[in-house]
Amino acid sequence: MQIGNFMVPFTKPSQPTLWINDGSEVELEVLNPSTFLVKTKSSRAGFARTLTLFARTLGVLLGIGVLIAPLVFTGLQLLENSSLEGAEKACNSSLLGSSEYIEFEDGEFSCLEVDDKIGVNQFEIAEQHFKFESDYGGSDEYRWSQQGDVVTLCYVDRYYDQYFSCETYVRVAQSSFLGNISDYWFPENTPGPEWVGDKPSTVEVDYSSSSQSPFDGDSLAVSYDPNSGQLMTLTYTSKSLTYGYYGNPIEKMIGDVLFPIIGSTIFGTVILFFSDGRRPYLVFDVQNTTVHRKVWYGSSLSKYTWTDVRFETLGIDKTTRTVEHSGDENTAAHTSYHHGFDVSVQVQNTHYVFMFLEGSQRRYSEFISAFIEAIGVSDTSSIQFTQDSKELEPSSDAEESLQDISMPNVGVQNELSQAKVSAIPQSQPESKASSIWDER
Repeated sequence: MQIGNFMVPFTKPSQPTLWINDGSEVELEVLNPSTFLVKTKSSRAGFARTLTLFARTLGVLLGIGVLIAPLVFTGLQLLENSSLEGAEKACNSSLLGSSEYIEFEDGEFSCLEVDDKIGVNQFEIAEQHFKFESDYGGSDEYRWSQQGDVVTLCYVDRYYDQYFSCETYVRVAQSSFLGNISDYWFPENTPGPEWVGDKPSTVEVDYSSSSQSPFDGDSLAVSYDPNSGQLMTLTYTSKSLTYGYYGNPIEKMIGDVLFPIIGSTIFGTVILFFSDGRRPYLVFDVQNTTVHRKVWYGSSLSKYTWTDVRFETLGIDKTTRTVEHSGDENTAAHTSYHHGFDVSVQVQNTHYVFMFLEGSQRRYSEFISAFIEAIGVSDTSSIQFTQDSKELEPSSDAEESLQDISMPNVGVQNELSQAKVSAIPQSQPESKASSIWDER
């Protein structure tokens, strides 16, 4: 099964494996006396073909670059971390990240994931109060109190005359995180100071400008989920407010390494898809009775091999294939009809369509002659079209007879009838018409 040029791993490619249409040409390249490949190329000529090839090559290089970039970055990071130890090595998992971390007395540590710094203007303080204007606009006012190392910080709402958004923190001196991370967690029903239920208007506050921070440069820390190693810190100064978000080193490594790899794989694959970098081709090995489906840029999962191929059962059948097109808000759903020829051979116990040549016989006569010669078919008497009473839509191209094809080492020419083989409409461009092989 394949979607476009992408084959679903561990499945057989769809029939036909190659669909050659008006926008491409089919080419046969002999590798050795018993092996040759069939590939497609753009039907454009001159500068247009060169431009198409350049754009496709550039897209392929860009797609491959996007795919391997995270692996290169990860390798460079491992090389850089080879001289580090312990928490610093574990936290420094990204070239774009930071090796800053917090280490607790019990030996556990949390890695800095994000820090956000907000500018502060007109910083003013009063007894257990401070207010400022941030770069985002607006004025913020807070009241706080401290008991031991525990600080309660509440936002002052002068409009509704109340305190709300009260949070409980642990006041921590710089680079002096004690105990373990669970010491920074507080239950939701932790009681606050008595003044929390009062009205702010009942307290007279005399503010004055200050260049000192309300907590003498100390940080306020709280953990909302100690089991995951998450910790948030607030650091106030007269010029800024800094948020620090710390997390588990394993989760940080997943975010820094795994997510970029997944993202680059998706985007790189999309780029390769649109640049047609995974255009498939077929390798016919007559001596070993095998056919290989490969792509120019892909892993072993994008390959497939057919064995026990009987090349002497070559069939070329006139076929009309249908493609169902889903509609949208601007266009209605419709069916398109494609007239051409199926090229098939018997694989084990069934005939398999390897190519569909869309268009008139005249366009492919040279290729068909070269193909017959390459697979070494000397008796071409069984290569013929068969009558089928079911017809889809007549086409002048489809009604051209396959004639005057030069057969190698054969003194006769095939007279190929003007039959039509109908195909059952499919959601994908695949015909259900089966060839009938008559021997004469």
